[in-house]
This record gives sequence, structure tokens and C-alpha cells, in this order.
Amino acid sequence: MPKKIIIESFIHHLATAARKLALEASSKEVQQALFDHIASWHFEIGGSRLVQFSCTRPMHYSEALQIPSLHFYTRGDTATAPSVGTTDTLQEENQNYFKELAGELLKRAQAL
Repeated sequence: MPKKIIIESFIHHLATAARKLALEASSKEVQQALFDHIASWHFEIGGSRLVQFSCTRPMHYSEALQIPSLHFYTRGDTATAPSVGTTDTLQEENQNYFKELAGELLKRAQAL
């Protein structure tokens, strides 16, 4: 069975961004509630660029997440690769995307 590297990377980066946002919460109680929510996240591969997201806390919620055309890396031997010591704009763009998506999913949980 072939690995689904894009989907696995998508899930990993989304979960990492969500945990970082939870750490920024205003209180320990809110942090714990967000971590409990994140722990209930479940993902199923629904297609080549589709992931079925669900959670069980605070209530059951499910939705399909379409994976956009993200680039998770740039080969180091290409003209577009960042030079050593420079800002990696691809990494920044991905971090911003996942932070925004994770924030939306966490806000939906608080609204349940």
C-alpha cells in the first residue's frame, strides 16, 4: 500500500499548529480544554486530496477537509530554494495556513 505523504504531512502540520495555538490560550483551563479537544481529533483519508476530520469533544463533529496545493519543501538544488541564513517563505506560508486552519477548527469546537 503506497504511503500518502502529502496527507500525512497535512495531518501532522495541522495537529502541530493546533497544539501551538492551545499553548497560547489565556488560561490553564482553556489550554486543557483545547488539548482535550485536540486529543479527540480523528482523520481518515477520503481521497487523493481529501481528509475526513472528526472529533468527539466537546461534541461529535465531522467535516471533509480539502487539501490545497501545498508545497511542503523545496529541493535544495533549485533556484527557488532559500539560501542558508535567509527566511524560508515557503515554510512561513505553510505555517500561516496551518495556524489559520487549526484556529478555525478550534473555534468551531468552542462554539459546539
